[in-house]
Amino acid sequence: TGLGDDTNNHQLTLKWCDDGPFTCSDAISDGFHYVISQCFAEVIASSQPNIEASDDAMDAKWWSTQEVEEAEFKGTVSLGVLKVLKRSE
Repeated sequence: TGLGDDTNNHQLTLKWCDDGPFTCSDAISDGFHYVISQCFAEVIASSQPNIEASDDAMDAKWWSTQEVEEAEFKGTVSLGVLKVLKRSE
């Protein structure tokens, strides 16, 4: 799968994990059935992509494993995020 990156004007590629989704969640409301499947993928690019948050994620950034661990300890990241991150490695 290729993703366009308008900020750097180059092509990104996603390499999907062969194991498929690691979890799914769903919600049924007002005649709609929503299913969200969380999957692991690796971004393949010649350099780290520049990400810019939209209004729904103004603080988006790249995190190191150590930063996630510290944030989880402080309560600013949900418990279990580090476990999922380590699984992806």
